[in-house]
Amino acid sequence: MASALAMEDMGPAHRSAREFLATAAGDETYGALVDEAFDAGAFANAIIQADRARPADSTEPSPSIVAVDELKSRATAVDRHIEAHVEESREALMRSSKGVSALQRDVEAVALAAKDVRRKTRAMTRKVLVPFDAVEKKTARLRLVFEATEVLRRAQRA
Repeated sequence: MASALAMEDMGPAHRSAREFLATAAGDETYGALVDEAFDAGAFANAIIQADRARPADSTEPSPSIVAVDELKSRATAVDRHIEAHVEESREALMRSSKGVSALQRDVEAVALAAKDVRRKTRAMTRKVLVPFDAVEKKTARLRLVFEATEVLRRAQRA
């Protein structure tokens, strides 16, 4: 299931490169090139031995020349697949970075709006606190006046 999900995430260049490697791995002569345990010395030695076993009067191309030409061709194909995969990955990265840039702008806009809300909240708090403080002071003064009045009434009755 995980590999099926990973295959869906691959772009066409990645799939094409994987198919190329799978095809190359199945090749009888050159399949060893894509094997992780590839031994270049043994591969070269086998080609040299085939070249030495070739009759001197043979008109067919040398196995070494054929191998070198085939290796060049395969190396060029590998380069093309790598370039296509890198380009596809770069494009995917650019698309995702555009999304990140848009998200960054959105985050900055939200942060700016949050600062504005904090500023407006402080201003509103001041607007509410100024009258509240004035009412509190007047209430304290009225309490003192009331207590003084009560003291005067008691003194007058006594």
